[in-house]
Amino acid sequence: MSGFLPIEIIDYIIQLAVQESPSHPNGTSSIALLSHHYRTVAHTATFSSVMFLEKPPRRKEGDMHRIHGLASLITDSRQFPTLRGLHTFISSFSLKLSSYYGSMRGMSEVSRSLIIIINNLFRDAAMLSVPLRTLKLEACTWPEDAALDVALRSLITASYLNNLHVSDPSYLPVDIILGSNIEHLTFHGSIFLDRRFYTEGYAAVPLKSLAITGGYASNMAFEDMILIIGGQDLTAHHMFCHLTTLSITVTSPDLAADLVNSTKTLESLTLRKAECLFSCTLSLALTIWLICCVRMNGSKFIAGDEDGTPRIYFAYLSHLKELNIAYSRTIDNDNPQMSPVAFLGQEALPLLERFALDITMTSYLHAPFPSPDDDLVAAVQERQEISQWDEHLSSPTIFYNLKTVSVKLMVRRLVYFYGEDQWYPSWDIAWSPYFTAAFPMSKGAYGDVTVAYSSAWAVAG
Repeated sequence: MSGFLPIEIIDYIIQLAVQESPSHPNGTSSIALLSHHYRTVAHTATFSSVMFLEKPPRRKEGDMHRIHGLASLITDSRQFPTLRGLHTFISSFSLKLSSYYGSMRGMSEVSRSLIIIINNLFRDAAMLSVPLRTLKLEACTWPEDAALDVALRSLITASYLNNLHVSDPSYLPVDIILGSNIEHLTFHGSIFLDRRFYTEGYAAVPLKSLAITGGYASNMAFEDMILIIGGQDLTAHHMFCHLTTLSITVTSPDLAADLVNSTKTLESLTLRKAECLFSCTLSLALTIWLICCVRMNGSKFIAGDEDGTPRIYFAYLSHLKELNIAYSRTIDNDNPQMSPVAFLGQEALPLLERFALDITMTSYLHAPFPSPDDDLVAAVQERQEISQWDEHLSSPTIFYNLKTVSVKLMVRRLVYFYGEDQWYPSWDIAWSPYFTAAFPMSKGAYGDVTVAYSSAWAVAG
């Protein structure tokens, strides 16, 4: 066949064939017999996932049973040195350090199996063809077993791993990624750090993306991020010089503001729960860190105002191309109206091309209920807030490179029934035309603005 068709076309045909592997396993096995090259192509599709059909002896030992099974597969693959082992095809691995082997009572069978797995993941150079080599680590507590600790540290720092997700670990070693090739780091949930250092002299990790998600990240501080990324060199002025993508759920205003304000090359920024940023100040850690940068580089920065305004300097994000903001607000006397001008400022964002806005507005409605039309007329703050966003985003002097604007609106009513069964009002029919037609000025400036509107109600009190 190779005498009649170019090798590129043959490769393309084989790629199409292996995509049908779930429905034609015998055909894929035949492809694997053609050559070493096509064996790798076929096995990549065949072993996209592995399921262990043999049931564990006891119901609660499912995780341990799978760990032993994978360790056995890796060990058995060494009997065939001419074939790539199953573990060399694994580009994403999720590990939950459960409590039943978190403390590691001696070198148990589970710990030995885990060490076999960990010592063989992401080590093959073939992994470099996969853009993201991902480890998802969910830990109730960091393992106390010394051998497992060494294996995990080696996996993170001495393999081809470049994408690390960490969820809810207790006593996560603060130096766990120092000296590694990690480019993408995600923290989810509540992170408690073990501040003891076992590694020294490593340069700051050149992160390209950082995500801090979940509702319990407020116990992390800017000082923690400095230690995790830069180690004990607190004056590292190049700490975030490679960071191009930042996504953060704002449960700690200081952490979010400090991180954003310390970046230099940020291209994509996502702020969830941005209402927490409507009033915050620079933390002491960032102030000290910026002073060190000024002394080393001769650069300038503006200290935090004392008027309670948001502390993110969007105008300094000169490389920003994508901005996503999500916030919610309860309309009452305790939650003042959001001002886009105060939040984003009036200075130009020269490279910003894509802007996404997600707003959830909640208000209370007492029986007897007005008609939806009357309620819409009374919704002064909702309409005024939307109009302010529309006016600000349509400004050609600030967003002169903006190409795409998308908006998601959720209007919620908390309904009081006062103990009586009543039909709750429906606003969708009356409100939908108004809100889907919102942002007329932005639509005129950019041609089209996607507005996704929805409403909801809930019983209050």
